Amino acid sequence: MLLSITEGDAEDFKTFLRSGKLASTTISKRLRFAKMFFEYARKHRMIPENPFAGVRQAETLPAERVYFVTRKEYDQIMEVCDPTWRTIITLCRYGGLRCPTEVLSLRWIDVKWDKERIVVRSPKTEHHPGKAQRTIPMFWELKKVLLEAYELAPAGADYVVDTKYRLAALRATGWNGCNLRTPFTRILKRAGLEPWPKLFHTMRSSRETELVNKFSIHKVAAWLGNTPKIALKHYLQVTDEDFQQAAEFERPGVAVPISKSGTVCGTQAAQNAAQQPAATASTTQQETKQAAARERLMPPDATGCLLLQPAEVELDGLEPTTPALQTRCSPN
Repeated sequence: MLLSITEGDAEDFKTFLRSGKLASTTISKRLRFAKMFFEYARKHRMIPENPFAGVRQAETLPAERVYFVTRKEYDQIMEVCDPTWRTIITLCRYGGLRCPTEVLSLRWIDVKWDKERIVVRSPKTEHHPGKAQRTIPMFWELKKVLLEAYELAPAGADYVVDTKYRLAALRATGWNGCNLRTPFTRILKRAGLEPWPKLFHTMRSSRETELVNKFSIHKVAAWLGNTPKIALKHYLQVTDEDFQQAAEFERPGVAVPISKSGTVCGTQAAQNAAQQPAATASTTQQETKQAAARERLMPPDATGCLLLQPAEVELDGLEPTTPALQTRCSPN
């Protein structure tokens, strides 16, 4: 059966996937799985070559699926959810943890209060050398919510988030869906917000975007548990605030406010225009006063002071005749 699969069949499979409503990322992932499957068969000499070796699908994220969760939206959510969900959402939005695996794997022993750090265990990457866990700062946004969760936790609690979610997600065969999307969607609607695409991934993406604006990307990638390449490809966004900061970048003088219609506010523009000549006149007056003050402080005979005379410098250089070069004052 394997021997009957040709390169043409592989291309037809790609065309079949693209004919549906699957995202390009999903198509790319399924083609990679097929490629890995046939590559395993090729290495074990079950087939002479891999028919999927040259089949690729570029991963692109549609613009309508890119969303930045603002701090204002986060505050709205916090007002309508219980402490457990405040912890889950905060760990995603401000800790950048993967949900559900990393969020539901966080233990109280991993919260290092004295060092203000948190050890994040990562089931998704634990099979890679050195990727079983990482350490993140205890960002100030996390600290308040974690303290609340700690005070409300039952005596002897091991995990930060209620273990009922972990029991629903972790099976004997590994991690499975625990349907966090449904209750989170209800929370968003109570907060008056429309559910955004990729609910939990988007909060992680929003946090990484924020951090990159303040810290170098190699630090942020280490904290979030990915690589700079993956961060640039799948996580980092350009926000409305970035456009606003770029518009104000190195603008001389007072920033001119822009109205909603896109025009310069007339009152402020007139004030700026009136202030510029006044500022110039003020600077000129100040320079005139400083010049007059210097003249009053200068002694009367200072004008007779002669500077170094170039003609007195020997042709053989400054050494050893340097001590002879002195400032001489002309006789009154």
